[in-house]
Amino acid sequence: MKNAPLTWFRLTSPYVTRKVVIFAIVEAIAVYGLVLAIVGRFVQDQYWLSALSVALLVIEFPSEKSLDALIHEAEQTPVANAS
Repeated sequence: MKNAPLTWFRLTSPYVTRKVVIFAIVEAIAVYGLVLAIVGRFVQDQYWLSALSVALLVIEFPSEKSLDALIHEAEQTPVANAS
């Protein structure tokens, strides 16, 4: 059972990393719209890019189904015997 945290780390690390990168990219879209509105007076573009960002965040937000699948996979993964 010593390797159980390591198994969880191996399964959750790529998932968390992927979500953080996706959220950063989606936020960058909204920030780009804000910069366009402030610097270039393109307020309409800011509305569109913010709406796109919100829609992408809703789509990419982790669902209960995906988290349950990740937990199920972690529970089914055999733990190597370190003896």
